[in-house]
Amino acid sequence: MSSLGSSYSSIQKSYIGYPMEYQWRCLLCHSPVHRRYVTSKHKFLDFKGIIQEIRGLYLCDNFMCPLSFHPFNPSPISVLPYKRYSMDVWRWIAQEYKIFHQNADQIVIRIQAVFQVKFSTEQIQRIMDEIDVMIGCAIDERTKKLLNDQKIILLGLDGQKPDGDGNVLWIFVDMISNRVLKVVVLKNADADTLHEIVDKILTEFQVELIGIVSDKQNNIENMHDTYYSNIPHQYCQFHFLQNLWNHLEVKDSHLHKTIEKEINRLEIVTLSPVVQSTFEEIGKVPVRMLFAPIETDLRRILRTHTTKFTNFRGIETYSLLESYIPHLVDLLEKGNDDSRLVSMLNRAIQTLKTLLLQEKTCYSDCLDLFHRFQEVQSLLSQDTEEREHISAVDLYFAKLWDELKRDSTCPPKKALRTFLPQMDTSHDEILREWVRLYDSYHRGLFSYFRFPVPVKTTSILESSFSQEKGEFRRRSGKSHVGYMIRTRGEFELKRIYVGKDEIQEHVNNLSDNLDPFEIKQGLIELSLRKAEETMGWAGSEMKLDGWNAMEHILSLNPIKAKNGRKKKMK
Repeated sequence: MSSLGSSYSSIQKSYIGYPMEYQWRCLLCHSPVHRRYVTSKHKFLDFKGIIQEIRGLYLCDNFMCPLSFHPFNPSPISVLPYKRYSMDVWRWIAQEYKIFHQNADQIVIRIQAVFQVKFSTEQIQRIMDEIDVMIGCAIDERTKKLLNDQKIILLGLDGQKPDGDGNVLWIFVDMISNRVLKVVVLKNADADTLHEIVDKILTEFQVELIGIVSDKQNNIENMHDTYYSNIPHQYCQFHFLQNLWNHLEVKDSHLHKTIEKEINRLEIVTLSPVVQSTFEEIGKVPVRMLFAPIETDLRRILRTHTTKFTNFRGIETYSLLESYIPHLVDLLEKGNDDSRLVSMLNRAIQTLKTLLLQEKTCYSDCLDLFHRFQEVQSLLSQDTEEREHISAVDLYFAKLWDELKRDSTCPPKKALRTFLPQMDTSHDEILREWVRLYDSYHRGLFSYFRFPVPVKTTSILESSFSQEKGEFRRRSGKSHVGYMIRTRGEFELKRIYVGKDEIQEHVNNLSDNLDPFEIKQGLIELSLRKAEETMGWAGSEMKLDGWNAMEHILSLNPIKAKNGRKKKMK
């Protein structure tokens, strides 16, 4: 594979003098400056060829100015320190990667097509790694500046398990500024571990924690109750509604499956297409063909979809089928009672009527539960004062419990226990579970009234996880992207939260202004995440050579101090 440099034979010299807009004046004190010396002839590669840069360095004439002792040149850099390729190359690759979401292979093809220059995929991938870290650090720097003015954070946190057997990626977000504070991969996320991370965030950003928003996971609850009990903790209202919805959804799904099963067993649907019969005034034709219009209608009735918090497919399918049967009955009355066609249609109608009668109770239960769910959803979404709002929801569930207690088989509230959604759970059992869930969520369901912004849910965290996974799947063309999420999820989530405009700004301003220690630390962390993820992969060797490193350490000679004595190794 030929490199960029091998594509050119000539070398272009570039002299970087003092910027004309500064009129030979010092940046700090505006005194005159003079050229001290020029740097060595630094060569680097650009899309246009090999560049030999000669940069002049200057000193301030004012001996009281710090810049009178430190040679400088305020001109923008053309290449990052110790890098082979120019800033133009880095910015072009960053634009393709971060703005147009190209993967390494696509960028290689694009460079070849646009500039007739060859890069290897490995070269591009290494540059993409550094671009990720550099832009991630730039985002963090801006977050620090924003929080330095804000002084407080409303912490939203959640975990994402991208596959069944891997570690969990956790994200910590300030819900006021909507900035990512921390992204970590954890094998164990107990209360103490989460507290340690939160404490580091508060120390790093020098902010005060005024509230927590979560989906009510036990470990987050334990962390709050143990370390931050005096801080309001908002339980995600979306997850509360989802827990109510899940019990109803399973029951409704069973209703739809039952209807679908019976329709698929109808004679007019299962009959072989090659079977023919002679009908009066029609002749000998395939029987299935005659019933094709009705079969199409029944297939359309089954083609309903559940939309979360909006509608159920089972309820909709039952209603459509119930309103469709009278049309079949009218069709039946227009036919000849002795014909085989009418006889087959009549059997189908009777089967469907029996089906609706058998599932009437299930349908009525699902419909009633759905209407009740809409009432709860409406109550939670009302924009009223805190006391009025909480009283309205409390009153609704109090009336619901009074209604359930009329049944002599209803256990006391303290005896209610949670259970998984099941298709055969009765109408009243589901409502009792709703009451238990409300009591469980009550202490944190309305904490948002004490926040500076009315954050009720962690939906934004869930949405960012979905966008992140979708982007990795699109970029890689694979459905299993757990490796990418755990290694590069931090950078993708930060990109999602800040938006395209800020990312474009960071790409345009890509330079050496960032802390090199943070860049190096970020690359080390990325490398460690990759190594941990690939450990044990098929084809990788298990290396047990730790003694080599230890042997090297033990063989080191003690460092001599300036006075000739030996320093003890710590």
